[in-house]
Amino acid sequence: MWIVNTLRHVYRKVDNRSPAPGQGRSDRVRCDDHATPGQVALADRHALLIGVPTYDADLFPSMRDVVNADVARMADALGRSGYHIEFCGAGSSATAEPTGGRIKAAILRACAAVPPDGVLLVYFSGHGVTLGGESFLVPCDAYETMSGDLPARDSLVPVIPNGLRQCQARLVVFLIDACRQDPAADAVTPIGGGNLSWLEHGDLALINSCRPGEQSGYSDTGSFFTTALAEVVDRRNPARTLRDVFTAVEIQMARKTARTDGLRQRPHLALATGRSGPGSPDDVVICDGDQVSEAWRRAVENTALWQHGTSPEHHETVRAALLKLVAQGARQWQDVQDLLPEKASARDPWSAHNYPIRVLTEMEGCLTEHATLGPLELGMLIAAPFLREIALSAGLREAAGIGPTLFERTYQDGPRHDLEITHAIHEHVCRRAEGLARRGKNDARDALALWLVHGWLNGRTATWDAPALHQSARRLATVLTCLPGATTVTENEVTSVLRVLARAVGAGAEDALLSERLRWDDFAPRTRALGALLMVAGVMAADLRRMPTVVVDHVGTGSQLQIATLHEAAMRLRWHRCAGRPMTNDLAETGAKGLG
Repeated sequence: MWIVNTLRHVYRKVDNRSPAPGQGRSDRVRCDDHATPGQVALADRHALLIGVPTYDADLFPSMRDVVNADVARMADALGRSGYHIEFCGAGSSATAEPTGGRIKAAILRACAAVPPDGVLLVYFSGHGVTLGGESFLVPCDAYETMSGDLPARDSLVPVIPNGLRQCQARLVVFLIDACRQDPAADAVTPIGGGNLSWLEHGDLALINSCRPGEQSGYSDTGSFFTTALAEVVDRRNPARTLRDVFTAVEIQMARKTARTDGLRQRPHLALATGRSGPGSPDDVVICDGDQVSEAWRRAVENTALWQHGTSPEHHETVRAALLKLVAQGARQWQDVQDLLPEKASARDPWSAHNYPIRVLTEMEGCLTEHATLGPLELGMLIAAPFLREIALSAGLREAAGIGPTLFERTYQDGPRHDLEITHAIHEHVCRRAEGLARRGKNDARDALALWLVHGWLNGRTATWDAPALHQSARRLATVLTCLPGATTVTENEVTSVLRVLARAVGAGAEDALLSERLRWDDFAPRTRALGALLMVAGVMAADLRRMPTVVVDHVGTGSQLQIATLHEAAMRLRWHRCAGRPMTNDLAETGAKGLG
């Protein structure tokens, strides 16, 4: 009965440290919601991508396919981190060629456009040369000297042009991927001897694709350096700061050169600062980074649930399988959050990547000190909250393709028909959403639309039959059934149980189908108890996707409750065990009572 009472009253539990309504940040909840000192707002991120694929003079071979691929790859990666991107040469819709004058002008315009304390990335793909110890970029209109064996100095573009000192940016980073055929001694080399310009108000960084005496490698699909760089700055990679990005690129290039005969290529970073205030340029955040997979990884590795394991010698096997699971799940979670704006022109303000982490934390508090978990039980219990996110991510992906922000009846068969049933149940929410859209309040409309979508997904049987959930559960079951003590169950049985446990996370007592399923023969008393534990811990973790209509009715009104405020309140929510009401030490008894 205590489980039922918890389910009834969880939303009445309010932490008095939660911020008051209206004091929260934007309704758009991001993974980097809590800013760090080096973090830069999305609107303050600018990038200039310069690509020179062909040349007028015969001194330099054409690299049309390579340069075009490089610029496209960087544009895609930086776009995911919210950069405002300008092009010069390759990637530009204009027909203007990247001449020396245009490249210099584009760099100066970019420096003037970046706001105070912003970040500017200037990327170059093409050829470069070093003349008299000074490094230059080669524009398309570079011409030869009278001797005909070298480009004329006056026709080249300095790597760091003059006129940057007054730039207001917090950080300007030049990323130079130049000269892929000739030794790097003939290409752009690290600038020394005081030649690296200083910004009066910020820091300047120069990252070269290689060091003197080395060769910059490439293939038909693009350069090795840019491929590594684009992968690292993509928001699905955990690197965020300038130093994190450079270190990750160094590691990737070391792996690439180790697999490529005759290639030695080591990126180089040079820094210059004109700031007198605190903070190192190394610590400036230049891309969003995949905080989801990193946070999920840390949660799995550090959860106190491991202390309840009865077979520590098997923990590493279970942990490795779980880390693969959460890495895959985090990618799917982030991908669908990116997909919704692209495909459905809507954002999901209700989902939070830290919800499954909070579920683990609440389970830690629910178990008593002497509760024990076998390797199979431990693996299933830790996996369930993340498997649920995989199932819901698959459902959101499907929802993105059926017009989640459209509320008129279409009478289509399939998922759209099921969603329209949810719309009919909550008709007043649909009418409010349509009214908000007519008044231009699209963010509030999206919030109502996605709340309806989540309600549909949570109650939809097909959500828990999703192929993505089945495949993830199957891969984990393959490992878990090889553990000692798990030989009496099959992969199919564990896969089925994992799917049910994923559904149990945060489920209410009113879910009659789930309660009935937990009583099937494949659920032993202790396994059934895992389901009860996940139900309670999931509720205690306060999933905003299950918020009641009383909360939704305040979205988009004059006394609007900020969804960001709700997320902060959920993060700060703390539960305390009541004195005189100890929980039983027997896991099976807890589950039997909870479901009885």
